[in-house]
Amino acid sequence: MSDEYRFDEIARERRTTMSHAVRTAAADTAPTDYDELDGAATAAAAGDRDATARLVALLLPLVTRLCRAEFGRGSGSDDLAAGLCPAVAAAVVAARGPRRAERRGMSPLRVAYEATVQHLQGLRPGASDVLDGISRRGREVLTLRLAVGLSVEQTAVALGITAGRVRVEQHRAVTALRGDAAGTTQGADNSAGSTA
Repeated sequence: MSDEYRFDEIARERRTTMSHAVRTAAADTAPTDYDELDGAATAAAAGDRDATARLVALLLPLVTRLCRAEFGRGSGSDDLAAGLCPAVAAAVVAARGPRRAERRGMSPLRVAYEATVQHLQGLRPGASDVLDGISRRGREVLTLRLAVGLSVEQTAVALGITAGRVRVEQHRAVTALRGDAAGTTQGADNSAGSTA
């Protein structure tokens, strides 16, 4: 049985057995045990069907939070996450396989983050965002730290950078946001003053 078929079958089973409310509750639980991802990914790559289902369940909160950060809570992001989760799990398992030497040393958290971002990239082209004035890395750090709820260390693992770099990027992004907010407020004050 191919990996793709196995993940499609698990996804179908999960969609039929998990109601929307249950998926939402699963995404709102405490952060995923990221240390457990490694063991589940290794066992799933070895063909353990229960580990594959466990991997999908472990990834659901992460993928859901990333979808919510991108599209908001009320926009079908939970359903999108449930649909993406098997593909993300397949990417994590594939990274453990012998044919993926370039990803073989990567943590499952980093592979899952990259796979989710890759799937979401084409879904929202050209959208203007409050974070437009921030570097790509700064947006990633803020999304993972604030929207997804990862710690500094977990964010560093997901992005493949050091914890110190995460702190620096977060500081720069927040400073840029404060500067934009101050400039917007000041501009609004100036325009209001000129019309009076």
